Order: sequence, then C-alpha cells, then structure tokens
Amino acid sequence: MLCGGRRLEAGEAATAAIITLDERFFNSVIETIFREVGEPSFRLAARGATISRVQDAGCPSQVTITPEQNGARTFVRLAEGRINAPLAFAGNYNVFGRCINFRGAAQTNVQLLFNRERQTLYGQINVEGISPEGVSPAFAGLIALFVQRVLNDRVNPIEVLRSDQLALNLPVQAAGGALRARVRDIRAEIADGALRLHIIYDFNGTRAQAAFRSADVRR
Repeated sequence: MLCGGRRLEAGEAATAAIITLDERFFNSVIETIFREVGEPSFRLAARGATISRVQDAGCPSQVTITPEQNGARTFVRLAEGRINAPLAFAGNYNVFGRCINFRGAAQTNVQLLFNRERQTLYGQINVEGISPEGVSPAFAGLIALFVQRVLNDRVNPIEVLRSDQLALNLPVQAAGGALRARVRDIRAEIADGALRLHIIYDFNGTRAQAAFRSADVRR
C-alpha cells in the first residue's frame, strides 16, 4: 500500500529515491495525448440482442474523455494533499432501445496504490460527482451511473510505474557481482503544486563466485 502524509524514518530516508512531478508535467501529458494520440474512448459490452442492434445502428454505449465540454475541461490539480482530476466527457448510451447522446463533467481524485508483489504503482480514480448535460432530468441519474461504471470497469486501475521502471540492477564488475534493489514501499507527498514520490528500496548484493559455489554443491 502507498501511504501519504507520514514522515519517513531515518533509515527509510537513507534508502529512498525521490521523483518529483508538478502540475505542468501532468497537464502536458494530457494535452499531448489529446493532440497527438486522440480522445480516449471506453465502451461497455452489449447486453442482449436489442442493444446489439442499436449499437450496429450507431449507438455503441461509450464514454469519450474530451479536452473540454461547455467550459469544463480535463486537467490535473495538485492541492491540499490530493490529486484532483476533473474530466470532461461526451458519449451515448442505449436506454430501452433509445440512443441518448450526452456530455458533461466528472469531479474525480486519484489515489495512488503500490502493489509490492507486482512491484507496480497504480492510480485509482475515485468519482466524487458527475454532472451530465444535454439530457432530460429523468435520464440524468442513469447517465451518471453509466459514466461511473465506465470509469470503474474500463479505466481503473491506471498503471503509473511498472516493475521494469522501478527495478535497480547494477553490475559491479570489479567485484564480480551485482547490486539489486527491490521496492519496499512508495510514499506520496503532495505540496506546492507538486507530487513527490518517495520510493523506498531494500538493497542486496550478489557475488558471482558465490553463485558458482552453489552450482558446484548441487552437482
């Protein structure tokens, strides 16, 4: 688990690497995705023949994250110890054979979770509120549930840092061995518009000679 807000002990500080990412970094990533990759779309599987026919007619029941919708925009804000991430969206949804087009904004925050076994840092989007527009009040609650379901089922969890990005394996040729490090924990600190990740490592060394001796014993 990743714990935010707790001070590092002296021993942890000595074995921690610190990565600092500011709001400008995150928002530059988002802008580049929209500009050069495209708007991310997330589609729910069809249920039943009726929905399938509607989907074939052009109603795929999907949500698309967009840069902006009616003044609401997609960006990241680091404040008050939180990663706030408002999301602008548009999409369509089949309701009893009727295709409803909608747009709106979702207020979300991102919680960081470290899986020690997989050596991977994940982001979990938590939805605090959804404001659909362009639909009648009778369907607004249903659309909000649909958008939340898409975020929970199709977006979460987000892979932030993988094991190959966190691992350390440094050969020490002069000593005939290697230094390896495995992440014990990652702690987050959010302050002054920046996210600081304190990556706490457990170090161990291996000697090539020792490995040869083990092989001789097995023989």
